Amino acid sequence: MSGRPFRFLHTSDFHLEQPLYGVAEVPEHLRDLFLDSPFQAAQQIFELAIEHQVDFVVLAGDIVQFHRSGPRAAMFLADQFRRLASKGISIYWVGGDVDRAEDWPATVELPDNVRFFPSDQCMQETCKRDGVALARVIGVNARGSNGLDYYENGEGDLYTVAIQYGEFDPTRLPGLDVAYWALGGQHNRQTIAKKKTQGALAHYPGSPQGRCPSESGPHGVTLVHVEADNQTRMEAIEADILTWVQEKVEINDETSRDDLREILAVRTSELKDQSSNGPIMIAWTITGGARLALKSFGGRLADELIQELRQESGNDSRGWTVSLRWQGSENVPAEWYEEDSLRGEYLRRVQNLTDNDEDALLLDPLYQEDETQRHGLDPHVASLVTADEPGEREQLLREVAALGAELLSGKN
Repeated sequence: MSGRPFRFLHTSDFHLEQPLYGVAEVPEHLRDLFLDSPFQAAQQIFELAIEHQVDFVVLAGDIVQFHRSGPRAAMFLADQFRRLASKGISIYWVGGDVDRAEDWPATVELPDNVRFFPSDQCMQETCKRDGVALARVIGVNARGSNGLDYYENGEGDLYTVAIQYGEFDPTRLPGLDVAYWALGGQHNRQTIAKKKTQGALAHYPGSPQGRCPSESGPHGVTLVHVEADNQTRMEAIEADILTWVQEKVEINDETSRDDLREILAVRTSELKDQSSNGPIMIAWTITGGARLALKSFGGRLADELIQELRQESGNDSRGWTVSLRWQGSENVPAEWYEEDSLRGEYLRRVQNLTDNDEDALLLDPLYQEDETQRHGLDPHVASLVTADEPGEREQLLREVAALGAELLSGKN
């Protein structure tokens, strides 16, 4: 036990080489923000380190892919590292899939307060304050597999932080003299393991800045407080410059187009008021309202509503609509599946494909990015054909069911 309390910041997944993405179009007044917010969020992390007077900062991988970022990212990091050096703050960095110690550009000097652990071995450093040891920091290689057994019987007098990138196996906790596993490689915050009896934690802080609509909600950094008796407390601090919001709105068959338009406008205003971290990018999901929903699957109603919401926002980037869709075939009236009609037969066949997920869809030949309209494939549905996220097949079939139901319903 060190006998001294201390603090450190745990962060990862800056991806400075990657601007924000995942939207069909970026308005001119938001383009600079999409390019610069990863850097702005990272700068906030280093400012928080100074503000909270931490003893060290842990960088747990995927900070930057050097050959894609150009000189800007390395020079930015070196400047931030020097700022921390002037405050006596050490930095311990384990690379991930995109950043390795050997890839740091030779033309940019890495300050002395940075320990960039090599990617091919497991090594350790001791963090000190005024010459007194505070903590042992272990840098695990990018795959987290080599050399950990060496530390199983480590000295028990120092608080031990192990930095590991990638998938974490909580069954490895017993027997290892590690109090805090500083994990990286995951863009959303998550605590994997907490052993109250041993005080061991395994934690992903997530990326400081969400990159796309699927990385919704606040992002930031984890401030770790360690008491003199080695008790550990984690504090989440938001640092993102722009926040993605996945917002679901439920309507019914009595909801008109104008009603929905008003509901979305009011909810946008509420979300802006609730946001304390700057602009929000809203992806709307509408559930219910089957009759109104059927007008949306050709894209007409959804596109109209998006444009109207954006026009109302103007250059106010605090609440920008990035997408709007109805959620799946639950909006198709159940009785249509029982009809003795071409529409009923179509819906039953789609349902069979949904129930038998081993049947191949064989849609790839229909999708060519520059010929989508010629094949008659709705652009939103086309975007799902090549996607490989969990649940995408089911979502695709929901969209297909609703679109087909609309086309087979004529002008009713």
